[in-house]
Amino acid sequence: MMKNTEQENYFISFEEGASMTQRYRDSMQPSQIKGGFISKEDLIALLNQNDCNGIRVYFGLNENNGQELVFAAVNDFGNDIIGENKLCIGNMSKCPPNCGASNILNS
Repeated sequence: MMKNTEQENYFISFEEGASMTQRYRDSMQPSQIKGGFISKEDLIALLNQNDCNGIRVYFGLNENNGQELVFAAVNDFGNDIIGENKLCIGNMSKCPPNCGASNILNS
């Protein structure tokens, strides 16, 4: 398989982020989440896995059909790093109710 050489700049302005989150909030159902929180320690642990060069995010539903994001480490070839003793993040702290102070991204 060909080595993943993607070197994109994925950063956006907060104004762009605010426009995207506003469009989402305008279309969401009352039961949907706006976002979630993952600790720095968990993200660092995911990124510090052998051969990790990034993270892939999947949209998912939990056993109660609630929205979830699932984070997997990705290797140099663009493949998810999956297996025994590997880390995967999901079940983040949901917003609402844990949204933090109102700002341009969440209100």
